[in-house]
Amino acid sequence: MTAGRGTLRKLALGVIAMGALAQLVAGCGPRQPPPARIRYVTHRAEKSFGDCGGGGAQCTRIKLRWPEVLEAPNTAVKESLSVFIRTCLLQPYDGGAPLTSADSVMARFIAAYRAFVAESLSIPTVPWKFERTIALLGDTLGVASAAVTEWSFLGGAHPNSTTRLANFEIASGHALRPSDLLLGTARAQLDSLGEQAFRRVRRLPPGADLGTAGFMFKTGRFQLNDNMAVTRTGLIFFFNEYEIGPHALGATEIALPWSEVRDYVRIERPLGPRAGP
Repeated sequence: MTAGRGTLRKLALGVIAMGALAQLVAGCGPRQPPPARIRYVTHRAEKSFGDCGGGGAQCTRIKLRWPEVLEAPNTAVKESLSVFIRTCLLQPYDGGAPLTSADSVMARFIAAYRAFVAESLSIPTVPWKFERTIALLGDTLGVASAAVTEWSFLGGAHPNSTTRLANFEIASGHALRPSDLLLGTARAQLDSLGEQAFRRVRRLPPGADLGTAGFMFKTGRFQLNDNMAVTRTGLIFFFNEYEIGPHALGATEIALPWSEVRDYVRIERPLGPRAGP
């Protein structure tokens, strides 16, 4: 079972487009948050092939879910989010250049399965399934964050899933990397906080060896990755399957609250001294 997905799931379902976090700097009381600044509608599309009646086991299906941004604080961030969403949405299930529409993405998936069945001849085939969900996680502290999650089963030993997080500066629409938001000199402190959160999620005692528990980091020590999102309550880091361990250990999501990381963000906007309550 995937560890630590709770925070990301709550954000995607219940804290989407909550608006900028309007609080005074540390030591002062919070103010009421303003209305959401990014408004959108969610679209869904689905295509199937085979015996899909009554929950048929031989039903091959592809599902897509994505937001369409209707309003944003400025044209720059609206365009950046829209381009990001469209690029992710139109990516073929197996990679490559973007296609022209959601319909073409679904048609390609079904056509690939039908070709696979035809080539298999008398060999029994297992239905394929593919789901892609693009979600806006929020508009917080001058940063709009998004997540792209894909789940697929293409007849292998097990399903696979990935989650990619992205951040955009509200003022300019520019894509942001963790290094744009966090102090490079604070890497050791952030990794230490991340390891504590990781051990809590994975229920590992402070002294337990990560390698013995099945986790693999390039340097032999815990390190945060760049798969990060800025949220209303803090920072989220997401480790996908196979990234730091075998499939059996699943993915890991950890959350670092503003109370722990506020001293390690860059003083320039978009975060700066406004970070956290």
